[in-house]
Amino acid sequence: MAKKKQQARRRSAAGRGKSKRSSAALPVIPIVVGVVLVVVVLGLLLSLDSWRSTSAESAAKPTALPMSTQQIPYPEVPRMSVTEAQERLARGEIVMVDVRSESSYEALHIEGAISMPEAEIIDRLHELDQGSLLVLYCT
Repeated sequence: MAKKKQQARRRSAAGRGKSKRSSAALPVIPIVVGVVLVVVVLGLLLSLDSWRSTSAESAAKPTALPMSTQQIPYPEVPRMSVTEAQERLARGEIVMVDVRSESSYEALHIEGAISMPEAEIIDRLHELDQGSLLVLYCT
């Protein structure tokens, strides 16, 4: 009988030891899962924030900077300011001709502009209204 009591005590002691080990390991799993979730959420928030600031910066940057006309080639070619071009385009007094590549035109162009890459101008000149004031641009 004494042997049976000792064996029962050993079993219960062994069982308690196992439960202590497994119960000690259980809180670690939720902590690890929680830390991983926090890191993932922070990563998503930071990537969204950087995406917003990048798109806002690119929208605020001008597409071309004004340049000095003192050293511009072909000084005899008449030029007009961007403001004057915008006003005259709004009144329908000028025709804007985009002389960049077709892919550049497709990516972004002035509303109402005609795409005519520089290499094609001589061959396609007949397509333009000869009575209109033509403004060729490349930026």
